[in-house]
Amino acid sequence: MTISELDFVGWDPGYGANKFARVYNGELVTYVLTSAVGEANRSKKDGLTLGGVVRSQRAGRRPFHVTVSDVEFLVGPHVSHYTEPIERMDFNRFTDSPELRATFYAGIYHIINGGVHRVALAVALPVEVVQDKAEAIRVERGIRDWLVGEHVFSVDGVETVLTVTNVRAKIPQPVATWFDWGMDTQGQWVKGKVSQRAPALIITGHQGHQ
Repeated sequence: MTISELDFVGWDPGYGANKFARVYNGELVTYVLTSAVGEANRSKKDGLTLGGVVRSQRAGRRPFHVTVSDVEFLVGPHVSHYTEPIERMDFNRFTDSPELRATFYAGIYHIINGGVHRVALAVALPVEVVQDKAEAIRVERGIRDWLVGEHVFSVDGVETVLTVTNVRAKIPQPVATWFDWGMDTQGQWVKGKVSQRAPALIITGHQGHQ
């Protein structure tokens, strides 16, 4: 792949899991990453250190090791076996935070396979975050402020250089799901005009962080 090519990627930073999607070679590629993140150098409350837990092999798949500007995070599966997870449930967690960045880097790394990439990003957010127009604009601006531009990071020791060219982040999660259902990989509607006007049932609710 050359740096002149542009990848179109979708990202849903949900409470329980981060979902990523990308069209690659005419097919939709998806990746789901558990929304768990903690500082790599912070020990658990019970006194177990990262090295001690690794030696004990308590977990199956180790968390992903994300390094950004010499700051290290553990992201994804079994984070709580290695370090104390960072738990934030406020809406600002969708705008910008160290743990949000680390989770994004771990997920985008797997959906684009590392290396050097240019990406246009669509971000799907919970309905309650974007239902107020002014709040939706604020959140999208906050996301763009840190996402648009060049990012250099590593996941499990593999460096990635990512340039985000554009961000669209006022997309409610149910709308993104509806587009996924009705469009093909070229972005064309394939379910017919009747389906475009059909009523849709949306069930919202807050699920506790696992």
